[in-house]
Amino acid sequence: MAVLLAGLDAQAVVFDFNGTITDDERLQADIYREIARELGTELTEEQYFAELAGLSEPEIAAWVLAKAGRDAGEAGRVVEKRLAAYRRAAGSTSPVRPGSAALVRALHGRVPMAVVSGAMRSEIDFVLSAAGLAECFEFVVSAEDVVAGKPDPEGFEVAFRRLTGLVVGLTRDRVVVLEDSRAGLVAARAAGLRCVIAHAAQPEAVSDADAVVESLHAGLLDDGVHPLAEEVFSDRVERIVPVELGITNRNYRVFVRGGGSYMLRIPGERTEVLGIDRANEAEAALRAAQLGIGPPVLSRLESAGTLVTEFVGGSHAVDAADFVSRLPSVVATLRLFHASGHLSGRFPIHRVVEWHARDAARHGVSAPEVYGWLNARSQAIEEAFAVNPLPEVPCHNDLLPANLLFDGDRVWLLDYEYAGMNDRFFDLGNLSVNSGLDASADELLLTSYFGSVTKAAMARLALMKIMSEFREGMWGVVQQAISTLTNVDFVAYANERLENCRRLATAPEFDAWLEEAKGVVA
Repeated sequence: MAVLLAGLDAQAVVFDFNGTITDDERLQADIYREIARELGTELTEEQYFAELAGLSEPEIAAWVLAKAGRDAGEAGRVVEKRLAAYRRAAGSTSPVRPGSAALVRALHGRVPMAVVSGAMRSEIDFVLSAAGLAECFEFVVSAEDVVAGKPDPEGFEVAFRRLTGLVVGLTRDRVVVLEDSRAGLVAARAAGLRCVIAHAAQPEAVSDADAVVESLHAGLLDDGVHPLAEEVFSDRVERIVPVELGITNRNYRVFVRGGGSYMLRIPGERTEVLGIDRANEAEAALRAAQLGIGPPVLSRLESAGTLVTEFVGGSHAVDAADFVSRLPSVVATLRLFHASGHLSGRFPIHRVVEWHARDAARHGVSAPEVYGWLNARSQAIEEAFAVNPLPEVPCHNDLLPANLLFDGDRVWLLDYEYAGMNDRFFDLGNLSVNSGLDASADELLLTSYFGSVTKAAMARLALMKIMSEFREGMWGVVQQAISTLTNVDFVAYANERLENCRRLATAPEFDAWLEEAKGVVA
């Protein structure tokens, strides 16, 4: 069994104690500062966190005694005094961080956990037992169990040896250590283990960790990925790596034993409100795979509403000039998809923006004031196109640069969540506005698609750029109503796209475009 914790694939998890499980480093500092004063010396809070945080109890005691010019043989007495003061403070109020406790309980029974700490065992056992967490850990490595404390890796080496007896085939890169100090990070790294830093008193000193999070909480545990991967690949899953793609979903690359890797996506919450139909997406993705323009589909997991596809290599265009040079290949790929025959799903763009306004309102978010004016423009565009209508074709409908991958001369078209029957000019306008194409690039786009450029085609392209921004802005309005993401400002996103839509729709040429769009395209 394995879990994905703060983006790291883990078969075992090791917690630091003070400062990580507990919120007590300042309490520790205050106790040692008082002891130092009693010994006739001074220990500042800055000194404690810069030089002592993360060290073992005997090492901190020895440091304080040395600074006071006292005999190192008094270390045991100093430690006992510190422990007594700590128990008095911790006895009335648990020092355990609520988020850390929630994470421990969420991990319990899924992967083995251990504690590696420079604290004394009696202190660790006292706190964990009082919080009802002691039974969650397989074992504790405390100050009494090692010769050298952190940043020496001895404690983590002891833990790794014991964990290998619990997890068959466990490797160091699949043990994740949760720490709060530089000393802990250095020790974990020296043992070859990966490290997540949380609750850091000096964040600048630990920025090179494998992951840095503000705090520990159960939300760092991605519960859904491993069970889905194991449903497809059984015990062949080697490791899972998060991939930063898009906004709505979580994406992972699954490496399997024997070679090969695959993409697995966990859909975001309530994506059906955004107009996504997973059956229609699967149909379009399979179609694209058959055409050789989309990644091969390995499996469809209907219970999770997701697909597992082969990982395809390649890169995105490095700049605008690079993208324009590849435009004929992109258009050739689009034409293949457009000519591939009927799809069950539809994406009638003029209705889609209206549905987004309706669905946002149903979830408590009103459309911006500009919506009514823009929708009147949308209706005028729809009427102009209806004079010489083109048949609907399978369209991608989400041609962001991130959904185009280049592998030599090959173009991969990714992500078919919004694919469905639509006006082909929406794909062309969507591609143009999302890629920032200028007038000359637009001419190349239309020439590559139709063989020549007519006024009607150029006008329809300009009008569908407006519809692309209208739809993208209203998508952002729906996200304001349903998204639980905290790292995306959907208000700003929607406003930016709708403002660009308004700018395009107030162009002096707008009325002329409407008239020219009524003509024959080619």
